[in-house]
Amino acid sequence: VVRRHHFKGAPVSHGHKDQLRKSGSIGATAPQRVLKGTRMAGHMGVDKVTVPHMQVVKVDEQTNQIYLKGALPGARQALVEIQA
Repeated sequence: VVRRHHFKGAPVSHGHKDQLRKSGSIGATAPQRVLKGTRMAGHMGVDKVTVPHMQVVKVDEQTNQIYLKGALPGARQALVEIQA
């Protein structure tokens, strides 16, 4: 949950051994269930994202490069699919 939801984590001192990056409590005991929308650990990072209205600035056929205007989602050196 530290990377996914930007939680701070626990302090390193004062008796914490393995609980430094864990989520902690998830709520009160009254409803006896996990409420919808509770930010918890889970899978992250393989969503396919479509970015509309990207502009092709230049196509260089000699080096096989396409220059786009704007920010692309994903990691560096990742595969990008371009649709017309």
